[in-house]
Amino acid sequence: KKLHYAWMIKTKRSKSHVMMMLPAVLIAIHNFPVSAWIQGRLSITVTPVALLIFLIECLSIAFFEEIIFRGILLGLCIELFKHLKHGVWMSIVLSSIIFGAFHLINLFSGVSTFDVMLQAFYTFLIGMVWAIIYMKSKNLAYIVVLHTLFNFFGLLAIEFGNAHQRYDLFTLISTSLIMIGSALFYFNVYKKITPQEMLLWTKNEVTTRRSP
Repeated sequence: KKLHYAWMIKTKRSKSHVMMMLPAVLIAIHNFPVSAWIQGRLSITVTPVALLIFLIECLSIAFFEEIIFRGILLGLCIELFKHLKHGVWMSIVLSSIIFGAFHLINLFSGVSTFDVMLQAFYTFLIGMVWAIIYMKSKNLAYIVVLHTLFNFFGLLAIEFGNAHQRYDLFTLISTSLIMIGSALFYFNVYKKITPQEMLLWTKNEVTTRRSP
């Protein structure tokens, strides 16, 4: 029997959707300590094979997490809150909170409490960005790519690098500016999601769950 999940991963690209992703791509790239690398405070030693395996790992994690948190959970939240005035916004926030809370599992892997709480917080924020992009583009493939890039650049220095003073004043200022600019940009994107787009999105979700 035919599975009805094909609409979640589209192959047709839209120029406006690609442009909409650019701030999120910048966020992902900025997850890498560029300043420390340029100034020689970060050295990375990795073979091409190890780098390829690492990229595949990032892609695999991104794929499965996006299927769960944006592909399924976000749709369930929208269906649950669709009759409320701010149901769409509540769906974005709640699914992102759960996405962030999911990463608290790293507390059991020996990571410090502060680092895990920080990870859960910025994962919540980036989850909201990805949810908005997904709802506007209706293309989960975009979000898988963004998630892969975010993990790749964020973990590359941790997995294969040796950093001294990874963060500096430039990084803190640039991160703050990118976060503020992206927040304003994606809130504007959210406001431009039309009722017709939301109706189509919800119908797709319902069809996906009810079809054999």
